[in-house]
Amino acid sequence: AASLGLSRGEFSQMRQAYDYSLPAGEYFERCRLKTSGLFTAACRLGAILSGAGETAVAAVGEYGDCLGLAFQIADDILDYSGDSSRSGKLTGTDLRDGTVTLPLIIAMERDPSLAKLLEESEVTGELVEEVRERVTATGALEESSLTAYGYVERARSALRAADEIDTEPLKLIAAAAVDRKA
Repeated sequence: AASLGLSRGEFSQMRQAYDYSLPAGEYFERCRLKTSGLFTAACRLGAILSGAGETAVAAVGEYGDCLGLAFQIADDILDYSGDSSRSGKLTGTDLRDGTVTLPLIIAMERDPSLAKLLEESEVTGELVEEVRERVTATGALEESSLTAYGYVERARSALRAADEIDTEPLKLIAAAAVDRKA
């Protein structure tokens, strides 16, 4: 299921490229398919292999789903605010590839002229820098970060039902997923 979801998510991302009218719901569905599915599978498999009961397996599965969303949103924020020399990833890669992410969706809601600019312009380094600055100016990165932290809290809350396993390391991982610079 995780492999199929990953493939479906990648296909969705290709199909949605340069679609600046992409609703947030479709973004989150793509993230669930591409990222959360893998996190969920890894968490569930770990619980199953450790002999945990069905309730704990379901709980860590929900944790993985929320953690995957938080991780993906944090990664998408880094595309606008990250330091290329630290992350090894060129900032603005999503913009260059036409991948519409949560920070851009929020920014376009707050500044509708961004979509028009992107639709009418060739994606160059100058355009990427201008869009990064305008996305930052809208407060979209902060709102995206709050959304990511909300998913971290949901992930941590899901672990309450997994009382038969030591969940403290999982809680630390959840916090680290969004508190990263690379």
